Amino acid sequence: MKSYHLLEHRELPFFDEEVGFSLRAKRTALEHGYTGFLGLPRFLIARLKDHILQIIALKIPYSGFKVRLHKFRGVRISPKVSIGPFVFIDDVYPNYVVLEEGCSLSGYNVVLTHYKPLRFHKEVSEAFVSPTIIGKNAVLAVNVTVLPGVKIGEGSIIAAGSVVTKDVPPFVLAGGVPARIIREYIVEDGIPIGIKEKTKF
Repeated sequence: MKSYHLLEHRELPFFDEEVGFSLRAKRTALEHGYTGFLGLPRFLIARLKDHILQIIALKIPYSGFKVRLHKFRGVRISPKVSIGPFVFIDDVYPNYVVLEEGCSLSGYNVVLTHYKPLRFHKEVSEAFVSPTIIGKNAVLAVNVTVLPGVKIGEGSIIAAGSVVTKDVPPFVLAGGVPARIIREYIVEDGIPIGIKEKTKF
């Protein structure tokens, strides 16, 4: 989807369950920056296109095709990125996802950029969209979920089945629910060459 906003954290309105489809679509179009007489139809066409490309990208077998499809959706993808099977990249704000050079999403991953809870929870939660960044040469193992606004540092590995709720520094192994640092790597000239002694975190 075409971006009409800067790539930065910003608040969103809460989800109002009492509003009908028509009004909700108009509000969402404005949230994405689609204004004017043709703003709503342009938004709905873009949203439908992104949704169809997402469905195709989930199942198509070749990583290179997946990368192209997600680029068409607006995902910011650098060279040499690998995307495995059934990788779901935020369906509403794909342009807030940044996949840096050489990173790998192994498969069955979920990468989110926004959180929009019910208005009922407005006193205890935040509604927002925020860039989610998978750093250079970082690896998401199978079935990793990355929550909105998280940055995974260069060369880090996220263990299978983890849920990443906060930033992960460069060159570490992190895992768990929520993910925490398990090991740090010894790095030489930007390349991991070993594992540091176990550290208590």
